[in-house]
Amino acid sequence: MNVDEIIIGTISYKNIPALVIDFKGSVLECFNVDGLIGSNLLRLGALQIDWAKQKVILTNTYKRLKLKKADGSNLLINKVQSSPYLTVNINSTITDRLLIDTGSDDFYTFSKKGLEYVQSKGYLLNDVKYESQGSGFIGLFGPDTVGSNKLVKMDSITIGKMAHLHEFYTVTTNDDQSRIGSLLLKQGLTTIDFKKGLFFFSLYSDNFQYTYISFGFVIINADNNLLVGSVWKNSEAYEKGIRVGDKIVDIDGLNVGKLTICELFFKFREFVESKEAITVSIRKPGCDDVKKIELTRLNLD
Repeated sequence: MNVDEIIIGTISYKNIPALVIDFKGSVLECFNVDGLIGSNLLRLGALQIDWAKQKVILTNTYKRLKLKKADGSNLLINKVQSSPYLTVNINSTITDRLLIDTGSDDFYTFSKKGLEYVQSKGYLLNDVKYESQGSGFIGLFGPDTVGSNKLVKMDSITIGKMAHLHEFYTVTTNDDQSRIGSLLLKQGLTTIDFKKGLFFFSLYSDNFQYTYISFGFVIINADNNLLVGSVWKNSEAYEKGIRVGDKIVDIDGLNVGKLTICELFFKFREFVESKEAITVSIRKPGCDDVKKIELTRLNLD
């Protein structure tokens, strides 16, 4: 269907393609919004997100934002969905094309295909720290597809022309495209000019350092239950018997069964990542017994 007119601030968009989605029972219901806007609408101009000031600016060109073309990087705009793709430099020697996904709360996820390409060029061959089998993450529309996942150490990556990140870990995904999400983008002023095909990104602080936090397993939400989606092999969690499909009953006294889907998605992750060590209670599939397991953060040394 098409919407005749959408007005945002002082800007009017006419004859915009739209899709009706039932938010009920999904994470989208937690945002208390009536809808979402995406690249099908934003492709008509430029978007700037100032995460520090909590401000979004829509305009017809990057020039009105006092930006210089020389500071921008070229984008590939998908002709079907107008999704923006950016080429980044890895370890100063190899490139990866990735999706700029403002709707993702991830930092930087490496596609399995992208990692295989980089390794075929002789890079990152000895930088896989852990491997797992299962679903590696959960997004707005559910868990990632089941497959093999890897935790990879990156020496450096250049995002745009003004942002250089050093020594961090990224998780591979089972889809065909790498992506950067809001966890990375909110570290700087982000501008996407869809019409001109330009991307601008400048870090708020040059001292920013991303830390991957995990206790050795990934949690997914399935039918309002928290389950183990994947476990890093040879991690403490794996050695102590945590496996894919185990039900999470309690973490440090927090009864997860009583949490709403919104609390699970927003508060639970923050609660867990604030810990240096946790005691997790799990129940194996088909069993009534609950097992308590003490874990420390994943060793990345």
